[in-house]
Amino acid sequence: MSWNKVFLCLPENAMESPEKVRDCFRRLCSTFVEVYGKQTSWIVVDEKMREKMKASIANKLVPAYGAFYAKHLMTLSGDERCMRMLTRLSLENMEKYLSGLFPGTSTILRCSQSPHASRITRFLSLSVRQ
Repeated sequence: MSWNKVFLCLPENAMESPEKVRDCFRRLCSTFVEVYGKQTSWIVVDEKMREKMKASIANKLVPAYGAFYAKHLMTLSGDERCMRMLTRLSLENMEKYLSGLFPGTSTILRCSQSPHASRITRFLSLSVRQ
């Protein structure tokens, strides 16, 4: 499961209609939930590698998502469902979610990361389904 799937949800060209923007955003949120949910269970023991991986994802995804978010915020804010998703998947929250990826040990995963990741995934999933 790769983050490329999330990047492919971000439009390369300007979007003309509000419906296309909303569909794109819903797809993006749904895909983010799917990829994030899977990768929160991946364990990367090497701390340097773990931090490089998180930084690599964040350094690519956050600016791309931020540009889409800023450009289409007004279009998306007119839709109640999208507003819930916008709130839950704000730029700041996305950065927080990404920082929680790839715990260092399975003990951390069982004790603290798994419930936290599950809550975030459920939280995001609810907004995508509603």
